[in-house]
Amino acid sequence: YYYQVAEDFLLAQSYDEASAAFVKAGSYKDAASRVLEPYYVQAEALLAAGQYQQASAAFIKAYTYSDAKDRVLEPYYVKAEALLSEGKYDEASAAFVKAGSYKDAVSRVGEPYYVKAEALLAEGKYDDASAAFVKADTYSDAKDRVGEPYYVKAEALLAEGKYEDASAAFVKADTYSDAKDRVGEPYYVQAEKLLAAGQYQQASEAFAKAGSYKDAANRVGEPYYVQAEALLSEGKYDDASAAFVKADTYSDAKDRVGEPYYVKAEALLAAGQIQQASEAFAKAGSYKDAAYRVGEPYYVQAEALLSEGKYDDASAAFVKADTYSDAKDRVGEPYYVQAEKLVAAGQVQQASEVFAKAGGYKDALIKSYNLKYELGEGAIAAGHQHTVCLKRDGTVVAVGWNDDDQCNVSDWQDIVSVAAGARHTVCLKRDGTVVAVGWNYDYNFNYAGQCNVSGWRDIVAVSAGNCHTVGLKRDGTVVAVGQKDHGQCNVSSWQDIVAVSAGGYHTTGLKRDGTVVAVGWNLHHQRNVSDWRDIVAVAAGGVHTVGLKQDGTVVAVGENDDGQCDVSGWRDIVAVAAGMWHTVGLKQDGTVVAIGRNKYGQCDVSGWRDIVAIAAGYDHTVGLKRDGTVVAVGWNDDGQRNVRKWTGMGGGLMLE
Repeated sequence: YYYQVAEDFLLAQSYDEASAAFVKAGSYKDAASRVLEPYYVQAEALLAAGQYQQASAAFIKAYTYSDAKDRVLEPYYVKAEALLSEGKYDEASAAFVKAGSYKDAVSRVGEPYYVKAEALLAEGKYDDASAAFVKADTYSDAKDRVGEPYYVKAEALLAEGKYEDASAAFVKADTYSDAKDRVGEPYYVQAEKLLAAGQYQQASEAFAKAGSYKDAANRVGEPYYVQAEALLSEGKYDDASAAFVKADTYSDAKDRVGEPYYVKAEALLAAGQIQQASEAFAKAGSYKDAAYRVGEPYYVQAEALLSEGKYDDASAAFVKADTYSDAKDRVGEPYYVQAEKLVAAGQVQQASEVFAKAGGYKDALIKSYNLKYELGEGAIAAGHQHTVCLKRDGTVVAVGWNDDDQCNVSDWQDIVSVAAGARHTVCLKRDGTVVAVGWNYDYNFNYAGQCNVSGWRDIVAVSAGNCHTVGLKRDGTVVAVGQKDHGQCNVSSWQDIVAVSAGGYHTTGLKRDGTVVAVGWNLHHQRNVSDWRDIVAVAAGGVHTVGLKQDGTVVAVGENDDGQCDVSGWRDIVAVAAGMWHTVGLKQDGTVVAIGRNKYGQCDVSGWRDIVAIAAGYDHTVGLKRDGTVVAVGWNDDGQRNVRKWTGMGGGLMLE
């Protein structure tokens, strides 16, 4: 009865009553084994009806019936698949979670998000798609595809020209495919487009952002390189050089930084813009031979000025040309050319001065001094208490104090110039050697050696001080021997000297450029000559220094207690001489002026005429006349003025 009742309840879907009836049926037939069957049937019915939670509960009640135990989680599995097909991805995943160990539910937990991710990817919802792949976790290749949406997004943005966003998307794509390698690609593509459009700075910045993509790092400077070449072709040289600097290590950019200035320099040179061309070559730096060519514009200018007869400017231009070609050797050439023209025109005095300006060019100094000697300069000299004069035949005569043999000159031959110190006599021979006699000590009787000149060679002029002797060499350098207590012999570094004069304890040198240098004693400021300009002759006295200017005026510094430096009013002077305390000037008309101490009448020269050379001693003055005779005034206690009988005096021989 209960068995039949159970089956009726089962058919009527009264599952609890059916199960209770099977219980009551006890041992009848298979009633005991069918006690849970109603719940199993109920579970399947509920499953079919989509009542998944109730179905699972029913399978639990049926637990030991048939395979109910294994089907407890099936309803959630079925539910998950249904939800998945409906696109309810979160619920589907949750259902797979609840399905637990049923079939492959565990491995399918992430499937809904995987499917969702692919759908979102297809819709272009890249952020959501990536997030879905993250949730899909271990399902299929979800972990590998987390970056795919950004990769796809990056390619889309790249195609749209949204380079910064594209690069950012490749960054987010991270390890997907070759995303990491493509992070710089958008900027690379952008850089090439900007470069083609002539947007050089932006292009360079884009290549820099492209980082390690392809050869981007090497191309950072390329835009500036291209810009530099464009600017160069446009003649925008400063900008072109700056662009090559920015191009930095690209190609040969570093080597081409100076090229624009080099090209500019050549253009300026062709246009005759000399200074600008030189400056441009200087800016070109190490490009090609630019450094060497810095002086070329001035060299070209110098040659042009020389051909125009603009000698001062031509020489100055050769100076500026400096190390270019043979410029240094040609500095004196314009003056040499000018001097030869002056000689041809019979302007001997001017020619002598101009040859001196030519300095070490060819035989300029020799020619200068030969003209001077021809005019009488160097033919007469006055020491402290003796007088020396050169005869036209190259021999020498001397009068005055001779206790130290300073007047023992009668056997000298081939002399072209004479000089007298305090107590010694020095003469220059035509072969450029020097002879000397007289006192060879200082005033304290210490050996000084002012007469030790036998080894001198290539000398063109000599001068004698109190106890030292100075020689000018044909190359413009200077030698000196004798007393050195005050540094009066420190002349070894002098260059470009064209005349020398030795004073009491100081030495002066006239430079080719008309300036003056001095060494030695300076107690009375006799060496303060550094600001002198346009000087053509110098004379060093006992404690003062005199300079003859190109315009025939005179300047003087040093002790002035006797007015020996009051020469500012002198005009038309062609030669100067300095004694111990007086100054003498030879005028262009052959007359003579003198100022300073006149205790012994050493300044009484106003009546002199036809004078061609002068010399000032300690307290006496001598003058060589055009007719070869000599006049003298001043102190005569030692016979230093006994020159009245002298004839045939003056220069005759020339330097070889």
